[in-house]
Parts: sequence; C-alpha cells; structure tokens
Amino acid sequence: MKLLKSLIILPILIFTLVGCKEDDEAPLPMLTSKSGFSITLPYSLGTKVALEFTASDRWTTSVANRARFNLSATSGKAGTNCILVQANRFNCTNEDLHYSFTINSTNENGTTSVDVDIAHEPIFRLDTLSYEAKPKGDTLHVKLRTKAYLQNSTALYAVYDDGFEVMWDKSTLPSNAKNMTQALGKKCMPVAATRADDSEKEFEFDFVIKPNTTSHVLTGSLWFCISDMMFSEAITVVQEPADAYSSQDMVTNDGKVTQLQKHKQGKGVPIVIMGDGFLDRDITSGKYREASNKVLEGLFSLHPMKALKDYFDVYEVTAVSRNDYFTASSSTAFSSSFTTNSTRIDGDDDKAREYAEKAIGEDRIDDALIVVVINDPRYAGTCSMRIDPTKSDIPNGCSIAYVPLIDSKEEQMEFASVLCHEAIGHGFAKLADEYDDMELGRIPDDKKQELTRQQGYGCYRNVAFNSDVKKSYWADFAADSRYDSEHLGCYEGAATYAMGVYRPTDNSIMNDNIGGFNVAGRIVIYKRCMKIANGDSWKFNLADFIAFDIEEGRASASSKRKSAAKRSDKFVPLATPKVVYLDKR
Repeated sequence: MKLLKSLIILPILIFTLVGCKEDDEAPLPMLTSKSGFSITLPYSLGTKVALEFTASDRWTTSVANRARFNLSATSGKAGTNCILVQANRFNCTNEDLHYSFTINSTNENGTTSVDVDIAHEPIFRLDTLSYEAKPKGDTLHVKLRTKAYLQNSTALYAVYDDGFEVMWDKSTLPSNAKNMTQALGKKCMPVAATRADDSEKEFEFDFVIKPNTTSHVLTGSLWFCISDMMFSEAITVVQEPADAYSSQDMVTNDGKVTQLQKHKQGKGVPIVIMGDGFLDRDITSGKYREASNKVLEGLFSLHPMKALKDYFDVYEVTAVSRNDYFTASSSTAFSSSFTTNSTRIDGDDDKAREYAEKAIGEDRIDDALIVVVINDPRYAGTCSMRIDPTKSDIPNGCSIAYVPLIDSKEEQMEFASVLCHEAIGHGFAKLADEYDDMELGRIPDDKKQELTRQQGYGCYRNVAFNSDVKKSYWADFAADSRYDSEHLGCYEGAATYAMGVYRPTDNSIMNDNIGGFNVAGRIVIYKRCMKIANGDSWKFNLADFIAFDIEEGRASASSKRKSAAKRSDKFVPLATPKVVYLDKR
C-alpha cells in the first residue's frame, strides 16, 4: 500500500517541481529601459544621445533611415547596453523630423521600436516663399536671415531651376559674377560671403525679372544654399503673360455634353471628362476635344482597362475658363490650384460633380470616374477620392482626378502614366500608393488602423500589414504558378511608409508610374467594372477572373510599359489622395 501511495504522489511532486522551475525561468521582457525608447537629437551634428537599455537576449538593430542618423552599435549581448545615436544631416526645416529604428531579439522574443526625433533650427529664414512678378517686368526684393554653422568661411549661393532662369535678367548682375553650376552640380551663382559664427545675419537681394512676352504663365523656383547640403525652402515665382487673352464668351459653349464612347457590353460604366483652364476659343478651335481624346486614349492604354473598354460610357462636358493659366489672381472653371513645391492639386470638387451630372444625372454619380484635365504642362496630379463607408469587397463612390497636360521627357512623369495612376488606380479602384518615403519610417498604429478600416470598404486592397504573403489580399495569386512571372510577395514599403506595410510587387504603376497594374490592382478594377456594368445580379468568380486576366493580359502585353527594377532617382512621387467619406444618411 505504501508503495502504491508513493507511485501516485511521485508524478504529482515531479509535475509541481517542473512547474516551479518553468515559473522561475519564465522569459524576461526582451528589452527594458528606465528612460523609455524615445530620444530627441539636437540640431547640432556633433552631439550624441545615449539610449541605455537591458536586454535578455542577443540583439541586432534594423534602420530604415541610414541617411539621417548613425548608431554606435548595431548588435550586442544580453545585459546592460548603450547605443549612441547621432544625427549626420542638419534638419534645415521648420519642424522636427520623426524617425525610428528597431531592436530585434535574435531568439525571437520580440521587437522594440525606438522613436528618434531630430530637432530643427532653420539655417535660412525667409520672409516669404512665393512671389507674383508683374507681367511687364519686376524686381523681386528677397530678404533672408541665416546662421552659418560652418568651420570655414564660404559663400552663400542662389540656386535656381530652368523656369527661374528664363525669367531672371542676369544681364543686371555684376560683370565678375561667377556661374558655379559645374562646381555644385546645380544652376547657381554666389550672391554673398558669410563667416563662420553663430550670429544671425540679414541679407537683402534684388532679382530683376524680365517681361513675360510668352502666351503662358511662367513659373520658376529659387533657393539659397551654403555648401551642397544646407538649402533653404524653395521660393516660387509666378509671372502671368503681359498680353494674355481672356475668354469673351463664357456661356455659348459652356456645359455642352458629347458622348465620346458608348458601351457595347453591360449597362455602361460612366466616365466624365472635363477641362480646366481652357478658353472659349480653345473649344471652337478643337483644342478642348483634343485634350479629351488624349484622356480617353490614356485611360484605356493598360490592362485590364484595355480589355474592359467596351463596358464604359465616356462623356465630355465643356467648361469655359476666363483664363488659361493658374495663379492666385486667375479665374478658371474648376479653380484648380497647384501647391507650392508639391505635386498636389486642389480644385472645386462640387462644381466638377455638378458638371458631371449634366452628362449622367445624379443617380449614376456614385459609379462615376470624373477626370479634370488641366491646361498646364507641369508635372502634378491628385485624386479626390470619395469612399462609401459600407462593408464591401468592391469599393464604391465617385472620384475626381486632377491631371495636367504634362509635358515631361521622363517616362515616369508623362501624361498617360500619371493619368492611369491617379484616375484608374486611385480614382476607380481606390488603390493605395505603393511607394515609400524614407522620411516617414514605420507606419504608426493609428494610420494602420485607418487603412485597415478602409480595406473593409473594398479600398487599398493592394497593401498588407504582415510580411506573410499568405495573409495578404493577393495570397491566391502568389500561390498560383501561373502568376510566377509577376514575382508576387510582400515587399516592405508602401502607402508612403518605409516599414510595417507591404506592397505586392517590387514595382508597378502605383509605385513609380512605370509598368502596369499588378494583379492586386487588376482584380479590383475588374470587380468594380463588372459590378457596375452588370448590377447586383453579378457575382465574382475567381476562376473567371484568372481566365480573363491571363488571356487578355497576354493580348495587352504590348501596351504595358516596362517596369523599371528600381525607382528612378529623378522620380517625384505624386501627392497622396484626398479622401472624403460619402454621407450615407
């Protein structure tokens, strides 16, 4: 009997001892720090800030913003550790910059994000960042104050772009003024000498602007710099033409509707094209129609839009503008305005919608894509995206894409590329940007939650928040050998953030405007087109889509612009969409 009791008690005792041992050896938190995992770097480059922490395992760091700060150590052992963090570039802006890096456990006990803020103190302080030069010539009086944090005396340079060079009357400069373009790799000239001390200096410069004898608005930008890394914010100069024509008849040809294309399948998916900055004579001369046809051609230049063309109704609505240029004092039909030093465009969304209803009526407006083509050659583009906050796999809500008649030699910045990115990608399919901005670092939790909520409405289905492709919206295609050539996966960096958000392919038209839509975008374009064209009776079938996508994709391969392996250094990302939620009351 005693032996039996012992045999019963022994397993219980062993279990109890093992349980105690496991409790005693429960893993400690990966990292602990008395001062927290957030540091602020001062403006001065010479100062190092210590991050002290205790680690329970070996660790390594991961940094997305190597160009902004240095770490004294990138790996270490368990125990007490210290990393010295130092900024390696001046923050010459008007606000603090926010970055982060991660400390990763080699034993997979977790990852800790470290927030890094870099304090600002602008080297240059300018009274104004925008000037409107008089059409018949002007003199710009520019005032600035600067602190030159330098070890040696150097020169203060005026740096300018091609636009400002056209406007600037350099014959007024001293005969001994030296062009330093070759030395600094930018168009620039020395305008003053500075000495190395911490006192603030004031300067005043006069720039003589020639008369604008062209028929269009001139725009240029001017900067000041010390060395090749300390730049001021850009000063934008706009000059209207001296003898500009203004529309004389604002009524006769305004608001006329012409159907440019009629659907051959389904009930018709509406697209409405209208122009901003076009004069009365531009409509009678055919220039307005030429711009509309250019939009029509561009919209159906890529798969799957090329294969779906017969489902669409395309309308043109004429809009007469008083002026054909865009300044603070000009008057255009949809009040389009370009944001200084940005690719963002704002416009009168309500009026654009009003003109679209002339063609399709109010009942079809939520299904419509509205394109406002702007009579201006500069590179820019913005989509005003309407989102229906209703749970769905297919997005709904009209969008208004503002796209200028871009005149660019860079393929990534040409008109058709921007049009497809803004109007089809953002406007029709409500896709996210797939590019990343290293300045933004890791996506914040609140932004991740916002995007996740919008994905529930059928939007932004071309990004994921997990590196496991099996958990993405394009998982079925990644597992399908027929899509191997697309190299689907989860590539970190999307929705403008460098870390914590993933795109389906290394490159696509939603990244740098080159190539076509990846399958995560194509499926949304297909779904929305077929739903609007066929009504609620239509049900999505994955096999049907794949058959369509593969067959029509091969047929459209010749129209697909080749995607570059890496984004060009010359590429300038387009502005993020303006999001407006539809009122469903």
